[in-house]
Amino acid sequence: MNVVNQIHELETSFDVASIQVKRGSKSFQIYPWIKAKLFYKQVVGKESLAQKNNKMLLKQLVSFFYGFSNLFKKYDAWAFSNADERISIEGKYYDKIYDGFNELKNFKCLLIELQLFKKYKRKDIHSKYIASKAFFMIQEEIYSRVFLGRVHIENKELINQISTQMNVDINAEKLVRKVLSQYRVMKFWLKMLPNPKVVFLTVGYANYGYILAFKERNIPVIEMQHGVVSEGHQGYNYQTKLDACNFPDALAVWGENEKDFITNKSLIPIDHVFILGRSVIDYYLKTAVQNNSINKICVSLQDGEISDRLIKLLLESNDLTGAKNQFYLQTRRTTELAYRSKFLFPENFIFFKGNIYENIAQSDVHITVYSTSGLESLSLGKPAIFVDFDGKAKEVFSNQLGDNPYCMYISKKEELVNLLDNYSVPRLEEVRKESAKICAINYKEKLESLVNSYR
Repeated sequence: MNVVNQIHELETSFDVASIQVKRGSKSFQIYPWIKAKLFYKQVVGKESLAQKNNKMLLKQLVSFFYGFSNLFKKYDAWAFSNADERISIEGKYYDKIYDGFNELKNFKCLLIELQLFKKYKRKDIHSKYIASKAFFMIQEEIYSRVFLGRVHIENKELINQISTQMNVDINAEKLVRKVLSQYRVMKFWLKMLPNPKVVFLTVGYANYGYILAFKERNIPVIEMQHGVVSEGHQGYNYQTKLDACNFPDALAVWGENEKDFITNKSLIPIDHVFILGRSVIDYYLKTAVQNNSINKICVSLQDGEISDRLIKLLLESNDLTGAKNQFYLQTRRTTELAYRSKFLFPENFIFFKGNIYENIAQSDVHITVYSTSGLESLSLGKPAIFVDFDGKAKEVFSNQLGDNPYCMYISKKEELVNLLDNYSVPRLEEVRKESAKICAINYKEKLESLVNSYR
């Protein structure tokens, strides 16, 4: 059963709204807190790519004072992001979601950055005002271990029933403790720090505690799209009505497709959906190279077993084609060294050293399993090939992309070989026009309009 059908069955068969936890006089519906982890573990096999241990906590402790003094200044907005969102442009590392805010006049924004897998020196980044999210996370860990005490989940048996039906087991109490700790720590600091007029964040389903605290303080919360927003993504597809306190007030998306889904197909309680486009797409549209045949292929890897399967298919296909194409591999968190320890790569497999957008812009076609870079490729005028292992790519993208002629699904090496041998590369303008609903243009103008509505 695919994700869309699973969500519909779970949320119409079980009274998920009744799964709650009480703290003092307040009750919180916790189904959203555990939902993302249930589906993530079902696909990946574990609850999170980053396992909490002493080494990870030490890394956060080292980052505690990164931009510390910036926390105590007055800002128009706070923005919560991740160091993984940074890409190198002209010698500086840009946050591809929020550094476009720097171009706005009379708008001061503090970037609060999670530096779990990457950390950049302040002299090397483009962001004007930045602090580490470790400032809050260390306190959350202390609060959870020392002050939170026991938590009682009402109707916990429903979690067990859902877990059994999905054949996935998660530590629900651990997840609840994380959110409650986020909530209490942020609630405290909102009493101590100058409050922003508005808060922006990515990955709303990883920051429920913060959302609760901000909305309790009547601070509007806007989630900025960072990846796939579709029926196939459990973080946004809701088929039952839940309390709005867990969710952002608004969602800023890349294009019409996402707005149509949130507005018409999901019951997620978000009041407004804004179409923004993306600053990074506007920038790299100007650098995209036009060729007439396939030579350079951008390969967007993900992490875990799915990327190993993709590499294996590409290597087998390469043997069949006589190594006539150049494959430019784009890693995510797994290192080049880790991949080279598993596979013997021929000379035409190159680990690309620039960012994913440079890779796409310089290539003729893009290959991935279900990375968001497939959408970004189409937005940059490059055809996208999705390797549909176990139907996952179609599950994530088919409703969103429809019958886009520049989006192709394959699942076997022979299909890929046939495609690479016979495909005629279309004009960039044709792909971009056909894919216009994926990503709007004129990002800066749209961002100014959005920000002005919250000044």
